[in-house]
Amino acid sequence: MNYRILTLCITVFATSLAGCSSSSNDSAGALTPTVDFTAFVKAELANNSERRLPTDVNAINFSFNDGSNPNAYDELF
Repeated sequence: MNYRILTLCITVFATSLAGCSSSSNDSAGALTPTVDFTAFVKAELANNSERRLPTDVNAINFSFNDGSNPNAYDELF
């Protein structure tokens, strides 16, 4: 009986420990900056150089402050 309880405790501990691991290579505690999505899109569209490089958006944490604003992009079109 004690063997079953020990096995159960070890299984629960190992499962919970595996759930806390991170598969990303980001350093622990490093904060990614939050960027307003509307401002980011407007800046990207304003940069219309033929020699511009693609913008890496994988590390950007976007905030959507204009989610309910139907006129957020009116000045672009």
